[in-house]
Amino acid sequence: MKLLEKIFSAKNTYIYKDFTILGRRIRCINTKKFKQYFKSIPLMVHAKSRYGKALKVFYTLIATGGGGGFYTASNCDFDSEQFSAEYRKLTAGLDKDSIATVDSAMTIYKAYMDFAKFKNPTIQDWINTGHSLKLPSDTTIKHLCKDFCDRIEKINDNLYRYKDYLLPVNHFESSVFYHRHSIDKLKTLGKIRNKNIIDVGGFVGDSAIIFSKYTDKNVYTFEASPENFELVKKTLELNKTSNVIPVNMALGDKAEDVLYVTGCTSGKTTTAVKYENSETINATTLDSYVQNHNIDVGLIKVDIEGYEQKFLQGAENTIKTQKPALLISIYHSFDDYMHIKPLIESWNLNYTFRIIKPEENPLLETLLVAEVLEK
Repeated sequence: MKLLEKIFSAKNTYIYKDFTILGRRIRCINTKKFKQYFKSIPLMVHAKSRYGKALKVFYTLIATGGGGGFYTASNCDFDSEQFSAEYRKLTAGLDKDSIATVDSAMTIYKAYMDFAKFKNPTIQDWINTGHSLKLPSDTTIKHLCKDFCDRIEKINDNLYRYKDYLLPVNHFESSVFYHRHSIDKLKTLGKIRNKNIIDVGGFVGDSAIIFSKYTDKNVYTFEASPENFELVKKTLELNKTSNVIPVNMALGDKAEDVLYVTGCTSGKTTTAVKYENSETINATTLDSYVQNHNIDVGLIKVDIEGYEQKFLQGAENTIKTQKPALLISIYHSFDDYMHIKPLIESWNLNYTFRIIKPEENPLLETLLVAEVLEK
């Protein structure tokens, strides 16, 4: 038997089969399942040539080293005392599932940063790097495709459906419609019913129509991009949503500020620097908006492509005085991943923290979940 194994062996996965014959490996790709796998990547569901774009996004993530600050591909030292100290701050007080999520993310960031050292990376460099990444299980992909991807319907060029939800563009993300930003995992969910929800990074209004069913008050959805804001209004009209208040402004660290939006679709980023083709937008702070409109806040969700720390600086008073539940995206940069939790912790508000991500995403859509629990 051992002799036969040396001559011939086979490994079967959901996407491909590996045959080893006399020490030579032959990989056979199951094209249908390969496409189905990339179909499960939520950012790609809406895109033309989605599989090529999926690979391109993965390449981009790797090539950028996963983040900024002193954690860059050129000078990050995961064996340094500085990193060890920051890791201890990040994981302090987390449950074991959250710590496991963090450790998995650290492996991915290391792989990204190693890959970024290649001047002219090849496909083989990508494959070698990818071996260290923990990919979603075949079962997870099958369930996601069956319960989510395969249930997205095109009505016409300007109307798409998933279950009872309608969008004017085909951009249904699993983190929003399938996982609902993990809102059902909140331990203080009952408290939110009689309070308002703040949705920062409204995109096309997708999160807003989900959140609208969790409150008897209002959802304030902030979308900085004028182009996306028009889609927000269409989404609210299509779904006949009456308790969502759309606001075409950015939320940052300064009131009455002028910022810029650059990028495209869900990846539009707020910045203080004006680039070519960037959109000029008005900005304020959440503290100022909440005070001016006398809003009682029960939940804040933030996903603004790496501008989260600036937002938090302008939301500090609201968070300190009202202590709402928080769903904050921390995956856009390594700096965010490492420092957003310690920042909120430094305010001494007795928040309990968890770090959660969808099973199908190795790193994308990672959330810092923060709640003040009753003792």
